Amino acid sequence: MSFHKYLEKLQNVSIPRKVLPKPNEFQIHGFCDASQEAHGACIYIRSRCSENTWQVRLLCARSSVAPINGSTIPRVELNGALVLAKLLQKLTDAWEIDRHKCHLWTDSTVVLSWLNAKSHNRVNQILELTNAS
Repeated sequence: MSFHKYLEKLQNVSIPRKVLPKPNEFQIHGFCDASQEAHGACIYIRSRCSENTWQVRLLCARSSVAPINGSTIPRVELNGALVLAKLLQKLTDAWEIDRHKCHLWTDSTVVLSWLNAKSHNRVNQILELTNAS
């Protein structure tokens, strides 16, 4: 199938826009990750539809190419965590959500240990943005 045929099929795609659920009926989950080439972060909302049903929707995401200066993967992972912290700040300010009720996830044990050590400028900035200090 040609590219133009795919474009025609896109007219039939609809994306639900409602993301603001009832108060106290939602959770915010943010994820960050990195590789040698890039880092990024995304935030999802998980909201209750009924007693046993939840829906999950992507709220926002951001990615960036890793620096070409040969940064280590842990440092690029830390940049991804900083991007997530900045996204979270924008979201919680706009929606007036308590940041302590948001769940942030990374697969980098190095970043987690740096966050617990509180010794780097980026770490301090992340802790300030997420009120985790």
